[in-house]
Amino acid sequence: MVEWEAYSCISAREDNSMVYSPMTMAYGNGYYAKNPIRYDSLLKEKTVIKNYRPATMMHHQVEYAKAVDKEIDILVKDKQYVYEDPIYQGVGYTTMKINEDVTDGMVDLGVLQGDPDNMGTPGYDVPASTAWRNPMIEIDEHYVGT
Repeated sequence: MVEWEAYSCISAREDNSMVYSPMTMAYGNGYYAKNPIRYDSLLKEKTVIKNYRPATMMHHQVEYAKAVDKEIDILVKDKQYVYEDPIYQGVGYTTMKINEDVTDGMVDLGVLQGDPDNMGTPGYDVPASTAWRNPMIEIDEHYVGT
């Protein structure tokens, strides 16, 4: 009898502060010395995590901000059991904890969760059952301002 278990875990922590500060730079002695280049785009940043076993996807995006101070903790776990029959079973766990301050910008949070009945097979094996096509839970939040 062949029997085994597979474990996967990805953990990430991000702690950063960004401040919008336009800058003008002159390059060399020619055209760009007389016509400096101005860098003045507002801040933008995106974090996406996917866990195929439970068909889960989460994203967090900041756009057009003048300042961002954030901490994000991410944890993605997957456990798969394989028996001789063959019987494939698995469970998955996904978290994203966010603590942030955004000045004059937009924040977008989203979650897609697939059907737990399909957790035995990863979402990429059965495209019709993925969270993209048939989400059991769909969260899409937009925040604008300070």
